[in-house]
Amino acid sequence: MLDGLRYDLRYGLRRIRHSPGFTITAVLLIGLGIGANAVVFSLLNALIFQPLPYPGSQDLVALFGASGKSRRGTISYPDLQDWRSAASSFAEICGWMAQSVTLTGEDEPARYTARWPKRIC
Repeated sequence: MLDGLRYDLRYGLRRIRHSPGFTITAVLLIGLGIGANAVVFSLLNALIFQPLPYPGSQDLVALFGASGKSRRGTISYPDLQDWRSAASSFAEICGWMAQSVTLTGEDEPARYTARWPKRIC
C-alpha cells in the first residue's frame, strides 16, 4: 500500500512540474472555494447557529394558526387572547402584526410584507 502511495505521489509531483498553468489554476480555484465556504459558514454561524442575544432564547417557540391548506396561517387578536388565557405551558404568548407596504425610492416601487412586534404579553 505504501509503495502505491509513493508511486502516486511521485506521479502527481511530476504532473505538477510539467503543467504549471493547470497547477496554478487548480490551486486558485481550491483557494477560492475554501474562501467562499468560510464566508458562507461565518454568515450562517452569525445569523442562524448562534443563540439570540437575550436570556432564555433557547426556550422560544413560534405558534401559527391552521387555516385550510395553510399550516402557517394567521390568527386574530381574539384568538391570541384565548390562547393566552388557556395556555399553561408557556410563560408568555406575544404576537406581531404584519402589513403589506410599498417601498419607494430611486428604483421602481417594490411591495413587501412588514412585521413589527405588538406586545400582547
